[in-house]
Amino acid sequence: MNYYQKHLGDYAKKTGHLTPLEHGVYNLVLDGYYDREQGPTLIDATRWARARTEEEKSAVLAVLDEFFTLGEDGRYRQSRVEDELTDYRARAETNRAIAVERERKKKERKEHAASTSRAPDVHHEANLADQNREPSHKPIANSQDIDKTLSAIPADEQLPAQSVTPEPAKPSKRFVFTEEDRQCAAWLFERIRAVSPNHKPPNLEAWAHDVRLAREQDARTHHEICELFAWAQKDQFWRANILSPAKLREKWDQLTIKRGTPQKGQQHGNFGSQDYRAGVGADGSF
Repeated sequence: MNYYQKHLGDYAKKTGHLTPLEHGVYNLVLDGYYDREQGPTLIDATRWARARTEEEKSAVLAVLDEFFTLGEDGRYRQSRVEDELTDYRARAETNRAIAVERERKKKERKEHAASTSRAPDVHHEANLADQNREPSHKPIANSQDIDKTLSAIPADEQLPAQSVTPEPAKPSKRFVFTEEDRQCAAWLFERIRAVSPNHKPPNLEAWAHDVRLAREQDARTHHEICELFAWAQKDQFWRANILSPAKLREKWDQLTIKRGTPQKGQQHGNFGSQDYRAGVGADGSF
């Protein structure tokens, strides 16, 4: 772990009595603790603090006795740091699992593409007919209609009767998408309009193109795309930052992690934020 936060006000409150030498020792021991992700022994702390003289070694002992607890294994620990390391490892494991799953899906897509490239293209004529067919001018009436082609969206995600009527799908050299991709793009814009009724309409062909990329390259379903986008539009921070399928793809992993993270007050917060506002721990840590 190569980064941690320090609340200057709380730090000054708990360490105002320390000498400059003891301040230096304490900060060097904390740096080593976070960097190595384990509490130090007395020898470790002395080495991390670069203590050479008897005065410097005495400062190491004073800091350890006041701000750390000695365990049966001979290592000094601080509850604040241990909580931070636990949260850090949990986030790292989540990110690792997401990366593994992404690689698995990528491998499956490659294998599927390889197998389909060897099979006869029985749908070639049908695809040509679809490209030459006159586009449908039937508007999308509301989100319930979209649910017929997309996966079912929870009841609390349904929109008001007002709806966006996208331009009919047309053959495009620049953008490639299906009718379902276009309907999904229109549904996403409806979510923005529910929050910001005067929001400028986007290029729905470009949005539909990005929806297709999310399906084919990222292995997302229409339901997953709509569900995560709808969640982002309910979040105070993300609603102003996730305003297109392209941005949704870019921030997908961050949104997935954030969506599954309990809100502040439900468990330990980040070092230097919630725990600091709650006050200093009973064990004298900070």
